[in-house]
Amino acid sequence: MDRTVAALVASQDGADQKQAGGEVAKKRLADAEARIRKSQAAIAAGVDPTALVEVINAAQAERVAAQAEINNTPAPDLMDAAEVYEPPWVR
Repeated sequence: MDRTVAALVASQDGADQKQAGGEVAKKRLADAEARIRKSQAAIAAGVDPTALVEVINAAQAERVAAQAEINNTPAPDLMDAAEVYEPPWVR
């Protein structure tokens, strides 16, 4: 029975995909924030800020989109082994 429960827990669809999607959004967020910091450093070093407006705007838009994706990604609703042995609806 333990092997069956382990197989059921391991077979739950979507867990890896949801986690991977969240990781992709976190990477996009980090990349966007890094581009913004680099642009800010360039401005501090004397680069004309107007030359970086499009770069900063694009990075800011990506940052907002990635953060929204992170905030709106539902946690996977998965059963662990204890819940397979005793499902919540049986309690």
